[in-house]
Amino acid sequence: MAERDRSSRREFVTDVAKLTSAIALGASVAPHPVHASTSAATPSSDWDLSWLDIIAKATDRAVFDWPSIGDPADPLVLEMAERYLDNCAAAYGSRHYVALVALNIRTNAVPAALTDAAWERYSLGAEYNVKDPATQKPASQNPFLHRAPDPAPGIKLPMASFVPRAFSVPSGIFGLARSQNAGCAFMRI
Repeated sequence: MAERDRSSRREFVTDVAKLTSAIALGASVAPHPVHASTSAATPSSDWDLSWLDIIAKATDRAVFDWPSIGDPADPLVLEMAERYLDNCAAAYGSRHYVALVALNIRTNAVPAALTDAAWERYSLGAEYNVKDPATQKPASQNPFLHRAPDPAPGIKLPMASFVPRAFSVPSGIFGLARSQNAGCAFMRI
C-alpha cells in the first residue's frame, strides 16, 4: 500500500474516531404504524437531533450500548436488539405498537456505522482486524450492515459515510443520555 493511502486511511480513522459516537435506529411496526413526519426537525447546531423525534413516536424503545466492534459472525449487540424487537412482536401480536431500538455505536465500534464504500476505501477490516465471516479475510464491506437481508431503503443519510438511519452525535455519553431522556430503556451488553 502506498504511503499516501496509509496516511489517508489514518486520517479517515482519526476523523471517524473524533465523531465518537453514532446512533443507529431500527424499528418494528405492527398493523397500524405511526408515521414519522417527513420534515426533519431543524437542528439548532451542526448536530441533527431529529432522531429524538423518531424515538419519541415509538411505544416501546430501548438503547443498546455498543462500545467495541466485536465479531461480525457473532454480533451480540445486534442479536440482543433483534431479540428485543422479536419479543415486542410476540408480546403484542396483532395489537398496535411501534417498537424501536437505538444502537449507541461508539469508540472502537464506530466503523459498524459506516458504509461499504468507507470500509473499502479505508481498509477498515484490516485496520480494525474485522474478518468477513464468509471468507475469513479482512472485511472490505461493512459485515454488520450485511447481516440483515437488506438495509432500509430510501433513507437519506445524514453523512455520506454513515449507514442508513445513523446519526452522528457529540459523544457516546450524550447519545446514551439523550436516548434515555427520550424514553429508551438502557441495555448494556
